[in-house]
Amino acid sequence: MQATGRPAGRPEAGHGDDREAVRAKRAVAIGLGALWTFDGLLQLQPSMFTGSLAGTVAGSLMSLPPAIYFASLGFIEGFFRGNVAALDVGIAAIQVGLGVSILAGGERARRAALALSILWAAAVWVLGEGMAGVFGATMAGGVFPGTPCIASGFPGAAAVYAVAAVLLLVPDARWRLSGRFSVVRDAPALLFLGCAAVQAAPLMWTTYGQLSIFASNAGSLPPALAGAAAALKTLAAGYPVATNLLEVGACLAAGVGLLTLSRWGVAFALGWLAFIWVFPLALAGLLTGAGTDPSTPPALALLIVPAALEAGRRAQR
Repeated sequence: MQATGRPAGRPEAGHGDDREAVRAKRAVAIGLGALWTFDGLLQLQPSMFTGSLAGTVAGSLMSLPPAIYFASLGFIEGFFRGNVAALDVGIAAIQVGLGVSILAGGERARRAALALSILWAAAVWVLGEGMAGVFGATMAGGVFPGTPCIASGFPGAAAVYAVAAVLLLVPDARWRLSGRFSVVRDAPALLFLGCAAVQAAPLMWTTYGQLSIFASNAGSLPPALAGAAAALKTLAAGYPVATNLLEVGACLAAGVGLLTLSRWGVAFALGWLAFIWVFPLALAGLLTGAGTDPSTPPALALLIVPAALEAGRRAQR
């Protein structure tokens, strides 16, 4: 038998689906590695050495079940405030190390980094993101209690990083973008549909719920965008039912659009994520010098790459 020269388990590049699967997996790996590296570098911002890390962790604990919150608050705050510099540098080193290993490591190093990144993402999701508020009210910037929704960052960047790592650990031969259903292709569509259900929570149909999305972060935006954010806040507060109907509908449209593998569906999903990232999430605070990650939308956009490539391939038939 003649040797092919390709790594074992990698799909043949002789068919369109296989070529797109290879491209998709490579793109997701590069994106995930870049995100972890970027997160690590954000940890070295000057504001991170002022004790803000302890505040972030304490704020995240407020979204955990009360028993866990009260049992751990004193220890966590004391530990983090007493070791700020060492923890910041350590966290940065871990995250940059994970990112670089995923980007440039050999096969064993890359797979080990992916497995470790799942564990690290779980820790970040609990201590840094408060489990995205799934066990209680999120604080949406510390002003208005609300319910977890995609417009306030649900399910959390760390959770999406973990999903991406799990998908990247799937053997190359099982990465298929065609067929009626593909986990690696349809995962973001299912997430959007789940977010639509979460967005339909009773509180989100009220002025209180909509203010939990729009009221807290406008000050983190440049003046050119802050005015639009203020107008959106006023509109959402005045017409909460109509606003939430649009938000639920947008999540449903994004999910269905991705499942149908149409180019418009991919474009709509990416546009909806861009809107969320700019306005409700205020660019994840990256312009303030206090952001610790780009938040959920960029990570979820990365997971859309397989669907986008398959949609493009089908459109060219």
